[in-house]
Amino acid sequence: MRWEQLVPEAVAEGAGWLPVEAVAADSRAVRPGTLFFALQGTTADGHDYIGEAIAAGAVGVVAERAVDLPPEAPLAVHPGARRLLGEAAARLADHPSRDLPVVGVTGTNGKTTLAWLLAALFDDGAVIGTLGWGRPDALHPSGETTPDAVTLQERLGYLRTEGVTGVAMEASSHALDQERLAGTTLTGAVWTNLTPEHLDYHGDLGAYRAAKRRLLERPGLSFAVINAEDPASGDFAAAVAPGVPLWRYGLEVGGVRMEQAECGPEGIRLRAATPRGEVAVRSALVGRVNLSNLLAAVAAGLALGLEPAEVGRRLSVAPPVPGRMENLGTTPRGARIWVDYAHTADALERTLEGARELTEGSLWCVFGCGGERDTEKRPAMGAVAARLCQEVVLTSDNPRGEDPEGIIAAIRAGMGESEPVAIPDRGAAIEHALEAAGAGDAVVIAGKGHEREQELAGHRIPFSDREAVRHWLASFREAAGHDESG
Repeated sequence: MRWEQLVPEAVAEGAGWLPVEAVAADSRAVRPGTLFFALQGTTADGHDYIGEAIAAGAVGVVAERAVDLPPEAPLAVHPGARRLLGEAAARLADHPSRDLPVVGVTGTNGKTTLAWLLAALFDDGAVIGTLGWGRPDALHPSGETTPDAVTLQERLGYLRTEGVTGVAMEASSHALDQERLAGTTLTGAVWTNLTPEHLDYHGDLGAYRAAKRRLLERPGLSFAVINAEDPASGDFAAAVAPGVPLWRYGLEVGGVRMEQAECGPEGIRLRAATPRGEVAVRSALVGRVNLSNLLAAVAAGLALGLEPAEVGRRLSVAPPVPGRMENLGTTPRGARIWVDYAHTADALERTLEGARELTEGSLWCVFGCGGERDTEKRPAMGAVAARLCQEVVLTSDNPRGEDPEGIIAAIRAGMGESEPVAIPDRGAAIEHALEAAGAGDAVVIAGKGHEREQELAGHRIPFSDREAVRHWLASFREAAGHDESG
């Protein structure tokens, strides 16, 4: 495709005829025939790598600001280069999102679970998000919640080729701020809630809110779904363009709301009232926190045109979400074990409240906070754990370059008179809780969920909460077997 066809808003003088075979914002991905987009990043500036891109065979450059280049290197300057990159990537991929429904999900909490549920609403659905991308039973690994603009179009194109009939995609605040969804046609947008997160990146809650709103502001939506019970619901409803069908959900208010629910350790039974009649769901998801996720999915299913009975049927067969209030069984002493991804104060509160309702004995929580991120949430999470749990074990999450004991001290500062156990080694902390919890107790291991690595002192080391629990349980079974044989 000629440059002038691919990026008509930013064409270097006399270079419109040049053929472009690919686009890239990473100089390491440039090959002959690539149009390089120089973008200012959070840790690196693409303008500093223009020389490398040209040396690798870039046919030209689209930059966010003017730079000095040799005359033979075509340069176009456009302040909206980020948006243009996504649109160009979509053109090169022949606009895959125009051929299959794509529903975007944003919000501080619930994105992953909700995307998982939305994928179940399609005949052959896929997800793009924190857990990976592809069909839920055959996920490809993904390095981040929402991929960069070029990778996103490549993955959508692949899913189209594979015959997928719909995609549920998590839209992170970083992705929305960085225009990674540019060029993607969204059928629907779903917003779950707003609480402070990623303020180290956005600067303040207002900027974080503005980034989240962008999903609902996108042109061409066929529907939008919002949480009517969140304090910011009015602001997010106002972001939806006139004429776009707006569905509101909530436990007590909204067009889609809870009529009756039973939450047990094995799942949820829900009856939802909707403008189109009752929807009944029997879900494998656990915890009251998932009632809102199910109601949001009910609203989206109806917005997609499914009949109420079909919405209920499809959501009832949706499998549990890995690392999201995941039931890993019980200890030999009879304590239930859950692993969850909750890593903000609000998410931890919702998770622990749900676990508390299902626990007769003491509620245990093993958690930490990530290093070099959102330091203000540390005492807040400590306060939540101290209020809702009888036993708290503070440990490392992903400390990165920070001192784990310093992070633990910051969490402890919000816990008042509570006396948590502090064990920086996460594996040892998990083992301590599992060994000490008694019959009728429950242990919630929070913060890392599905993750398979731990970022520690500049290194990524293999570590999984789920595998740590399974290994511990297996060791007990093996020991019991030896005792019986002996």
